[in-house]
Amino acid sequence: MNTYQNSQLGKLIFGVMLIPISILLYVYWIEDDLKLSLVLIIIGVILLITILFYQLTIKIEDKIIHIIFGIGLVRFKIKPDTITTTEIIKYPWYYGYGIRFTPKGSWLYNISGTQAVFIHYKKNGMQKKVLLGSNDCENLKDFLDNHF
Repeated sequence: MNTYQNSQLGKLIFGVMLIPISILLYVYWIEDDLKLSLVLIIIGVILLITILFYQLTIKIEDKIIHIIFGIGLVRFKIKPDTITTTEIIKYPWYYGYGIRFTPKGSWLYNISGTQAVFIHYKKNGMQKKVLLGSNDCENLKDFLDNHF
């Protein structure tokens, strides 16, 4: 059984999440009326978001593409019946990170960078498209081309 797996750490999310935590702690330090419980709840929410989206793992096994964010609570499966084409594309930075619907009419799953494997496939007789952002696009494309 052939499998593929690649995990990519989203370094940007750590920097982005440190900014509101730092500001919140600074405001708590200088402001007497700010409740500690409120500060801890907000920091907890920020840390939860970080834990849910700190990395992206693309795993392919048993003809199923698994897209797993963070610790695995946010995950998707793609069961393509037939992949018609795959190509490596560079998409604009403003497509953003995370889970997005793009102007290309496809879902984008990514955590950093601006390069993805653009997959066209059929599912239940309908044409579908998905962009899988990766720091390992060449190997991902090769695996898909050789196993689907």
